[in-house]
Amino acid sequence: MNRSELLIDCQIIKEAAQRLLAAVRMTKVERALQPIIKILEPRLAEGFRAQGKDILKRLEAIRGDWPETKLEEAIDPSIWWYLIELGLADSVGLLRDPIAAAMASAMLLGGTTAIAELRLPLTFSLSNPRATFYLQQHGGELISQINGTTRDRIHDILVQGSEEGWSYDTTAKAITNEFEEFAVGRPQEHIRSRAHLVAVTESSKAYGEGELQVTMEMQGRGIDMEKKWLNGEDEKVCADCIANAEQDWIPVTQPFQSGDMTYPAHPACRCGMFQRRVRAKD
Repeated sequence: MNRSELLIDCQIIKEAAQRLLAAVRMTKVERALQPIIKILEPRLAEGFRAQGKDILKRLEAIRGDWPETKLEEAIDPSIWWYLIELGLADSVGLLRDPIAAAMASAMLLGGTTAIAELRLPLTFSLSNPRATFYLQQHGGELISQINGTTRDRIHDILVQGSEEGWSYDTTAKAITNEFEEFAVGRPQEHIRSRAHLVAVTESSKAYGEGELQVTMEMQGRGIDMEKKWLNGEDEKVCADCIANAEQDWIPVTQPFQSGDMTYPAHPACRCGMFQRRVRAKD
């Protein structure tokens, strides 16, 4: 075997070892988050079902005005949207509170694990201003996004019902089925339901944020840190995540190609991240 062949073989072995380490890393995080997801998912499913019941209870008040033709021609849209918004607002705590608890647990776990793995002279607490800001800001944004998606789904049902002349009972059944799908449906191949999708994505996001905040703290103390995006390297990985991984090691303060500071890049993202001290140049 000549030198060039030996170098190629060494590179192949190195890449295989890196893929193995990445797989082990992502599996470790996934297992660490399972207890949090196991608690959060059924509470979200319960919250979605309660939202559906609350909305239908309010729409029942205008049942007698429900038309046999186009809904907008018989009932001012502002009326039924007002009732729907009341239902979403009244049940918001059923989603907000368990999500907030799960995010806090996942962030604390991510931060303390990063400290242990990197052997850093730090402690990590949720009373940290950066952690507090993230939990408050992202938590509020997330609930708005969740309710926005729910609102869009209901809108589609009402539009279809109006165009097809659905009765109140048919419309109510469609709304009930939609919220039940939120709890037990299959919006992604590897995700069991919308409740599961939110539980997995937000737990992962908070864990990754905890990891990132630890290394950002070290960076702030004058110790250069860097990070590397990890993905599953299979046909399910999206173009953004592939581009992130192709960046290799980048400064911890720099966004990845997708614009994200840490994983996940999108709902149902299965990616992860390595972090380390910047190594001295040869």
